[in-house]
Amino acid sequence: MTTPLNIAQDAIEKILKTDAAEYQLAYIDDAHFTSRVMDALPLVSTQNSLSPKKRFAIIVGMTSIAALFATTFLSSSNLLIDACMDVATYTITPAVVALSTILIMAIVVSVSASMSNR
Repeated sequence: MTTPLNIAQDAIEKILKTDAAEYQLAYIDDAHFTSRVMDALPLVSTQNSLSPKKRFAIIVGMTSIAALFATTFLSSSNLLIDACMDVATYTITPAVVALSTILIMAIVVSVSASMSNR
């Protein structure tokens, strides 16, 4: 199905591809600027990074703890709906605590995983 948006994107894509093909082999002399920038970048340190097994263990462990909180503190209803309704009515219930804990754990795991790649 073609829509006006698709037609516009196709026209732009065609122009870009034509332009790229025309200038693909053209070399722009940058006076070794790129190599100077690449040389100035810090080296990647692998000393502080966690092994893939440890990263996997952290993620699985945190997920297990979050699942344990969710199943322990909640009734048989939907966590997200309960927590959103409780937050909307300014009440702190086990659903809000469980959802907050899951979100905090997800943030901690993602930040620690991104920091270990530096």
